[in-house]
Amino acid sequence: MTQGRGSVDRVYDLTWSIPDEFGGLTKVMLRRSRNFVTRLGMSVDVLTLDYRLDVSEARARLRESGELIDGMELRNAWSEVAAFDHRQLQTFGGTTTGAGVPAAMESLETRSCPRYVEYLDSSGQVVRVDHLRADGSVCVIDDRTGEKRRLVIIDPDGRYVSEFSRARDFYFAWLDAAIGSDDAVLINESKYIATFLFHYRRDHIRIGQVLHNSHLNARSASPNGPFTKSRLGILNHWFDYDFIIFLTEKQKADFVRAFGDSPTLVVIPNSTAVSAGDADVRDGREQNRGAVVARLTGQKQVGHALSAVREVGPELTLDILGDGEKRTELERLVDASEVLARRVSFRGHVDGAADQLNDYSFILLTSSFEGMGVVLIEAMARGCVPIAYDIRYGPSDIIDSGENGFLVRDPREMTAAITELLGCDAEAMGRLREAAVEKARTFSDERVTERWSQLFSTLSTTTKIHPPRRTTPERGTALPLPDGGIAITVSGRRERASNEDVIAMRTRDGYYAFASAVDGAGTATFTGEELAVLPSDAILDVWLQTTGRHGIERHRIAWAGDKDEAALGRLISYRTVKGNLSLKVD
Repeated sequence: MTQGRGSVDRVYDLTWSIPDEFGGLTKVMLRRSRNFVTRLGMSVDVLTLDYRLDVSEARARLRESGELIDGMELRNAWSEVAAFDHRQLQTFGGTTTGAGVPAAMESLETRSCPRYVEYLDSSGQVVRVDHLRADGSVCVIDDRTGEKRRLVIIDPDGRYVSEFSRARDFYFAWLDAAIGSDDAVLINESKYIATFLFHYRRDHIRIGQVLHNSHLNARSASPNGPFTKSRLGILNHWFDYDFIIFLTEKQKADFVRAFGDSPTLVVIPNSTAVSAGDADVRDGREQNRGAVVARLTGQKQVGHALSAVREVGPELTLDILGDGEKRTELERLVDASEVLARRVSFRGHVDGAADQLNDYSFILLTSSFEGMGVVLIEAMARGCVPIAYDIRYGPSDIIDSGENGFLVRDPREMTAAITELLGCDAEAMGRLREAAVEKARTFSDERVTERWSQLFSTLSTTTKIHPPRRTTPERGTALPLPDGGIAITVSGRRERASNEDVIAMRTRDGYYAFASAVDGAGTATFTGEELAVLPSDAILDVWLQTTGRHGIERHRIAWAGDKDEAALGRLISYRTVKGNLSLKVD
């Protein structure tokens, strides 16, 4: 990519599947893709890897609902491989082992549909999947019964072609076939795919990852960890991506404190439709009518909203738009309370729920964590006043408490905020609604898509480079500081006028990370307060991390001490088997 933005004319958006009922990630991804088509004139291929996805049904469903438009294609790895001809299969890749086509299995229980047959062992685990063509012949056998997995490619005549020993290699072969040789941008949405996508490196493809949710554990009080287990695949390999997308400035700032900064770290929020003119915010909607729009899961803590509504003095109604595994439990809570039974209604999953927010005066959000909380923007764009928990990311980036909504910490404060809202006169209510609409314009499709356009322009005008491997690594020593922290000094450091050096440390399990800039003397310091979050027996490896225009170079720092270890208060520095500097908590 060496030209202007015009050279990025096709974007590939990678996600695991398209659920029958979706919100959140899938909804945001499809909206963004439509914006690329309608506002930037691009084409977008939505790529999926789930073999259980009926891509024809999903494609028809999304087109009928308007989620998939001309210029967008929904594609699936297994569906497309099933349609490959002899030539495409011969060039698909894989290896030939001589093991041949696995024998048929007849003794196991099966689950089947026209696209595949699953074979289950006595515990109900899938141990083999036969993937089928439209004519019913087998195109791929995914055999998991042996010591090594075998994904065996079979031609239309039933002959062995090749095989893969890892699913990721099969996926990568399909990505190569699906994307081709032209310059492209690949955006990954899935945290699961992120556990292996960092292995996929192609010079003509710029690969990015969207962080849709918090990378920090909900109970973590420190930006240094612990991190959420489901995001470790991204965090442990963030430097392998051409760009990482954060939805809020605050999340990026926390990430930088733990991992260091880079031009590859970009903030682009989610977007929504906002009327170009004045929204009808002084309409006749009932002031005491509220809504919750959320999946009914543990993360959303909808029970907190019920507790708040139960204690409000003035009468009100609350509609819950959404479904999920917690619905039965929540319905029992409502049925057990005369007040809640009078005030609360469950409406289940509602297609186009955002458009119905024109009818509500306020919306409640009680999540334990969010990536951004796009439902708040959708509500504000429609003059629906948000009352939201002040969780780590999202609401505080959107709501200016008291001006266009309310930030609260618990059900008691939410009760107070609802009561205050219900007590507003028409003039005050109108001002709140107008301010909410004005703030929502910050996240309009037009403004947010322009930020993506700027990113594509940057990707188009920079060269993708591979950081060189250093033959002579810098050597480092660690010394204790009075506050319980440590100072690490690297020798042999070369000055780089256009780059910034950082010493980065990460625990072996990936749950904690630290980064500190290297000063002119080659020293980086880590405070005792930062390091206090480390659990007993934690082991940290240490890197010199150089931030350049095109990304990150990371190299292990070699041990420079005379002895094999040194006590640093709570920490001990030591020489690893490979001669590198590491630390362990005593």
